[in-house]
Amino acid sequence: MRGMPEQRICSFTHEEIEPGTGMMYIKRDG
Repeated sequence: MRGMPEQRICSFTHEEIEPGTGMMYIKRDG
């Protein structure tokens, strides 16, 4: 997990989230 201050658009949710948390968002949503 990289602690980069820049936010990237998740390829799955297409939402602005911190790089590395995308997986967590997916798991939490479903």
